[in-house]
Amino acid sequence: MADRATGKAASAHDWKLSAELAQVTAHHRHGLASQQGPRLSLKFHYDRIVAPGWRAVFSDDLDLGLQYAVAKGRHGSLSHTAVNTLKEAYLSRQWQSDYMLDVGRINIRYGVALGYNPTDYFRFNAIRTISSLDPENLRRNRLGSVVLRGQKLWSGGSVTGLCSPRLASRPSPAAFSADLGASNGQTRCLLAINTRLATDFEPQFLLSQSEGKSPQFGLNLTWLLNDATVMFAEWSGGRNSRLLDDAFAQANGTAFRSQLAAGLTYTSARNLTLTLEYDYNGRAADRSAWKALRAAPLPVLGAYLSHSQAAYEQASRQAIFAHLLWKDALVSQLDIAAMTRLNPYDHSRNDWISAVYHGKQFDLGLQWQRNGGRGNSQYGLVPQRTIWQVAGIYHF
Repeated sequence: MADRATGKAASAHDWKLSAELAQVTAHHRHGLASQQGPRLSLKFHYDRIVAPGWRAVFSDDLDLGLQYAVAKGRHGSLSHTAVNTLKEAYLSRQWQSDYMLDVGRINIRYGVALGYNPTDYFRFNAIRTISSLDPENLRRNRLGSVVLRGQKLWSGGSVTGLCSPRLASRPSPAAFSADLGASNGQTRCLLAINTRLATDFEPQFLLSQSEGKSPQFGLNLTWLLNDATVMFAEWSGGRNSRLLDDAFAQANGTAFRSQLAAGLTYTSARNLTLTLEYDYNGRAADRSAWKALRAAPLPVLGAYLSHSQAAYEQASRQAIFAHLLWKDALVSQLDIAAMTRLNPYDHSRNDWISAVYHGKQFDLGLQWQRNGGRGNSQYGLVPQRTIWQVAGIYHF
């Protein structure tokens, strides 16, 4: 929720620190006990020019939580969690205004869509903890990758090249680990070119290469249809394996597979923004494969969904996504957001609503999440039926 505090006056400090204290209540299905408990999140961000042409950036999140089971009004077992996410820590060198070189841990984010980003090639294993389902929150609060990145700017375009080396072999569950096995578990390189072809048309072309895999080609496009409506399309394609094969360590070869996210974003004069998006993942299970997964024992579907979530991949071949954001809703400084994801193959759905009131230094927020569907569906298999969060966020 602290990430939505965008309406405040710019701070004179080079650093930002916020503390979020929340009470979380999760109601489970399948007869499982509910869970309750507090959560404390500390977010620190530092961005400063340390010398002429030199910039230092550091960003870190610490999440602490206590949970206890509640059944028939009685408190049961107690558990605790502690997860630190080192999001960014890098140095940047700029020559004049058109050459830049960065080295360190950087959160590499590409893509113009909101619900699903096929060209976000560094998303795999990047999320250590989830406190909100807001897509921008998930992209912002994740592990960066250790990279060397160079950029050249010119009038009407830019070119960016980066390389991220393999530094560890597997992710680490340790609370305060830098988790290089998640962010740098394989060597990856990426080239991105932006070029202005018309006044309001500047496509982005991408080429991504990961260790042991075929090159992936990407394209990001946006069109301004009118003063209130933007059309966007994001595509990635290349020879790749199926998610099903990856989830169960099967070697069935590769084929050219496409991934696509396309839609419209409309903004009204009342600060209300609505996004409708169609998502397609050529690597995911199609309708017939999904039917077979639902007919298999539940652990099979669960293993496939767990792998898809870790890879931050869409689990079904097709999906529908809708998102609404209303700034200054009803009263000034109150932001309301809502989101839904629909799996058209099993008609299960994930819904999320957030309301945050921004004060001068203190924000008050409420979140609600619901996973709906039959027991052998994508969202019906999730143990948590509903999740409530009430949070207070203090900005130092």
